[in-house]
Amino acid sequence: MSKKPIITAEYLKRMGACASAVSIVAKAWPDGIAPTKANIRRADRAGLDLEWFAAHCLSPAAWAEYEKVEQPAWAEYEKVRQAAWAEYEKVRQAAWAEHEKVEQPAWAEYEKVRQAAWAEHEKVEQPAWAEYVKVRQAAWAEYEKVRQAAWAEYVKVRQAAWAEYEKVRQAALYNALQLPGALKETT
Repeated sequence: MSKKPIITAEYLKRMGACASAVSIVAKAWPDGIAPTKANIRRADRAGLDLEWFAAHCLSPAAWAEYEKVEQPAWAEYEKVRQAAWAEYEKVRQAAWAEHEKVEQPAWAEYEKVRQAAWAEHEKVEQPAWAEYVKVRQAAWAEYEKVRQAAWAEYVKVRQAAWAEYEKVRQAALYNALQLPGALKETT
């Protein structure tokens, strides 16, 4: 059985990793990272770019194994995220249309009153404007309430899909790192 690779800050530096990634690994794992599921999760939470690592450090065979699992997971995440976004947009647009439906007549009524009472401008316009503002603010508040609820649902669905994608991606990287010769050789 081949020895599992240890990923060191020096290895990452030789592979062209950015200074911040090399620094994180040097501080968090001074003796190098053993490719365990826990360490992959920890590296992801520490802000290390696992996608960069997979693309630049996995051997072609390990990369192919990783991609075989990661790509369908990404496609599923995108499918869920896009459906959630479409639902958010549908709700937001309906709420906006409702807002417009209320605001337009209020604006038209305001204009009618304002034009008819131009001679009595100060007496008539101010109450009409106040009513328009009141109606507009109520319509806007309703729009915002519906939009925010739709946004919260979108974020919830997107985050759940992202968490699932992350689990699959981390597992794919772990599995790819278990292959003999998983890491590229450096010069």
